Amino acid sequence: MIFFLNLPAVVPPVTENLTFDFTGRVRFEGRENGDLNGASADDVDKLVSRFRFGVNLNTGESSKLRLVYQGNYLTVDPDGGPSVDTDQDMLVEGYLTTVNNGNRMTFGRQKVNKGDQRLIGALEWANTSRSWDAVRFEQGSWDFVYGRLAINPKTNYNVWLSLAAYQSGDCETMLINKYVKQGGPDTNHFTLTNRFTKSIGSGAALDVTSAFQFGTSGGRDHEAWAASAKATMPVSDKLGLFVEANTASGGSQEDDTSNTFDQLYPTGHKFNGYADFQGWSNVTALSAGLNYKASSKLGLRAAFHSFRLFDETDGWYGVSGGINKINGGNAIDPTGAAGKDIGTEIDLSLNYKINDSFSIQAGWSEFDPGSFVENLFNASPGNTVEGYAAKSRFLFLSVSLKY
Repeated sequence: MIFFLNLPAVVPPVTENLTFDFTGRVRFEGRENGDLNGASADDVDKLVSRFRFGVNLNTGESSKLRLVYQGNYLTVDPDGGPSVDTDQDMLVEGYLTTVNNGNRMTFGRQKVNKGDQRLIGALEWANTSRSWDAVRFEQGSWDFVYGRLAINPKTNYNVWLSLAAYQSGDCETMLINKYVKQGGPDTNHFTLTNRFTKSIGSGAALDVTSAFQFGTSGGRDHEAWAASAKATMPVSDKLGLFVEANTASGGSQEDDTSNTFDQLYPTGHKFNGYADFQGWSNVTALSAGLNYKASSKLGLRAAFHSFRLFDETDGWYGVSGGINKINGGNAIDPTGAAGKDIGTEIDLSLNYKINDSFSIQAGWSEFDPGSFVENLFNASPGNTVEGYAAKSRFLFLSVSLKY
């Protein structure tokens, strides 16, 4: 891929009103012991790639049409089994934007990112990413979105999202409605959330999010909450430290009311470890780490995470929002006897920007299961595979092109 290095940062415009752009990403992933069972051989290597071709057409002084076509390619090579190749082609963006007196309207298939993407994000880490067939209206401090889920790693075309957000100084407040039409009882609940960001002193910053949910979930009343707080502090021009706490409610699945927080549609890979074992539901998590800017081109990051269940009778929820699988069954002990200690994770990563067109990312993670996972191998109902809990490791190497 050396031929990428001297490409210009953007494609020269065809005309004043017509431009093109291209992005590509190729990522190698290796996962050791992904099922956390030391007695099974389930190491998996993946080659994950996607390529996007974009067209931008100015249709008037205040309107623009954007189309982005994407090709996804995946090769999965499991230990001891045959490799599997899949590919997908899709329109990930196709929208018309108009601006009138400072008011912006966007119609069609589009990405939706809000705040730090803790609740609503485009999930660019995933090969498909996430898009909505939606209408969006932005006026000053207000932002309104209404649409249906169109593209997602696990697509459900019966998901509808309504969002109203207001920015006031250091705070953004949102009311989000999630409606899921499914074979059984529908899910229809609201999330009232507030994010507060504040710069403190010379380079330090505080980022606090709180969220409350109410409505129905799968035929049950739904009442849940979540909160996060992150503090960052510079040590020098190159070195910065951070600490973060995340918690989200959970509760017994046998209760009449659902108390398990629904993380909605975030870019979850950003927050609770790169190994992607942990989501923002029924969890208490503590994290600490550092960011080191070695040069204008090279950035390094290290983080440590500790995870515990909020409610020991509820399950362990992964980054996609569902309950993780352990030893042939769901990662849940309704009796609570397995305890709360999920485990710890260490993340190391780097980002090297060669030029405005080409960059390299790499990372390594190790997840060390705690007593909750260990006990599931011994006593959890429904387990069908003999084994024992063992560490899992994940590494990736990615090259990205923007042209």
